[in-house]
Amino acid sequence: MLSLRLPEEIEIRLEKLAKSTGRTKSFYAREAIVEHLADLEDLYLAEKRLAKVRNGKSKKLSLKAVEAELGLAWQIEFDESAKKELAKLDRQVARRLIDFLKDRILSRRDPRIGLVRYP
Repeated sequence: MLSLRLPEEIEIRLEKLAKSTGRTKSFYAREAIVEHLADLEDLYLAEKRLAKVRNGKSKKLSLKAVEAELGLAWQIEFDESAKKELAKLDRQVARRLIDFLKDRILSRRDPRIGLVRYP
């Protein structure tokens, strides 16, 4: 059980919302707390982490490093038949092809967006 006092203007807005939707004020208060609680937890965790970094007690990681560590980074993998075909190519051509894929695929946030598929 929780009891709280709200500023009058918030109380009025909450009352209007509850009446216009047929829900209770408690419903909306609960919804607001649940939604905002996760944000507050994240904020305080981030502030703690930042303090540790600034005090030299923790190291910084780039987004790319975190994504790779968590397995969230996109990767290009060649199956055996593709490796054989690459091996048949001139080394410079194969290198340019791999560099092209890395540049066009790995540099995107989501490499699936914008790719054209032919049936």
